[in-house]
Amino acid sequence: MEGITEPCLAILGHPIAGNPSQLAIERALKSIGKDWRVSSFDVAPKDFDKAMAGLDVLGFHGVWLDSTLSNARNLADPSKGGDSKPQAYDMWSRDDDGELSPISLRQGWLSNQLEKTPKPKSPNSGNSAIETSEAGTLKAESISAVLFGELDSSKTLDCELDAWMKAIESLDIPITQSLEVSDLLEANLVILPPGGKPIDAEDLDLAKSASSPKQPLLMNFSAHEIDPLKSFRLYVGSSHQMLAEVLANAVEVWTKDRPDESMLFDAIEEYFAV
Repeated sequence: MEGITEPCLAILGHPIAGNPSQLAIERALKSIGKDWRVSSFDVAPKDFDKAMAGLDVLGFHGVWLDSTLSNARNLADPSKGGDSKPQAYDMWSRDDDGELSPISLRQGWLSNQLEKTPKPKSPNSGNSAIETSEAGTLKAESISAVLFGELDSSKTLDCELDAWMKAIESLDIPITQSLEVSDLLEANLVILPPGGKPIDAEDLDLAKSASSPKQPLLMNFSAHEIDPLKSFRLYVGSSHQMLAEVLANAVEVWTKDRPDESMLFDAIEEYFAV
């Protein structure tokens, strides 16, 4: 792009302070030998469109939308017209025509993980496998999602959890709330919110003995111990692990080279340890 000597990436958030994305992305770029520039900007949701227009004119190669701007991220896909269903966009990247095109990385990550859900263990357990359409997209009606705990409606939702919840909603996956340990094994997707009820290992062993046909994708936003789930889980990830994975995906889209996810995770952990 004219006026830029090396590719530049922008990170938008509100507030932008306390965001580990720039450190993680810079480490990732360095590890794959890319001399790119990364800048963070505090952009209020009402100014989001103007900020994106400015970044486009200035020739930025890509944009990462921090979870603090989750309200701005839920935009309709301009390529499908104004009546299209809102998508939980996380990033923008220059396409072959030089346009900044939006991508739903969290949504894609969820789809990929849920498609790996194993088939039922017992032929008599019912159809618990996740179904896909002929086009290869997930059938939301075949997915059961459980939020294990209670959300306080009087408090602002954790930004990272909010971003993932919007990605789940954009896939039309219905979410139910439960405090029953047995429900964990009957779901394809389990979300542990911040401050939620801890998982009792003894109760979990009893539930597991029932030979549930499903192995849930577990998204852990709590500070509780989740080791008891690791013996039979499909995927167990903390919010930092999942952020590292989607940031690695973003860097791969921008640069065509994939960084080591563990390095991004270490950068995120380092940032919050300071």
